[in-house]
Amino acid sequence: VVPVVSETAPTCLAAGFASITNYVAGTTYDFTPVGPTVDGTGLISGMTFGVSYEVAANNGSCSSANSAAFTILDILVTPVVPTIATTPPTC
Repeated sequence: VVPVVSETAPTCLAAGFASITNYVAGTTYDFTPVGPTVDGTGLISGMTFGVSYEVAANNGSCSSANSAAFTILDILVTPVVPTIATTPPTC
C-alpha cells in the first residue's frame, strides 16, 4: 500500500515532524532522497528541514508507488519582545 504521510507543522517551541499513518511493522520504507528512517510507530526521523521527500513501502518482493511529496520545517523563530518608548506629557 502506498504510504500515507502526515505532517505536523512547526511551532515556536518545536520543529515540524512527519509520520506514516498506515505504517505496517515488518515493511521496509525507502525514501527519496535517501536518509530518513521510520521507527516502530511510523515516526520518521533523520529528515533535513526544507527538503522534499517521498517514500515507498517494500514488502520484500514488491514496492508500492511513492507517497505524495512531503517536507518538514524547522522550529519557528520567536518574535523579539517589543520595546515601548513613552514620552511624558507637556503643557
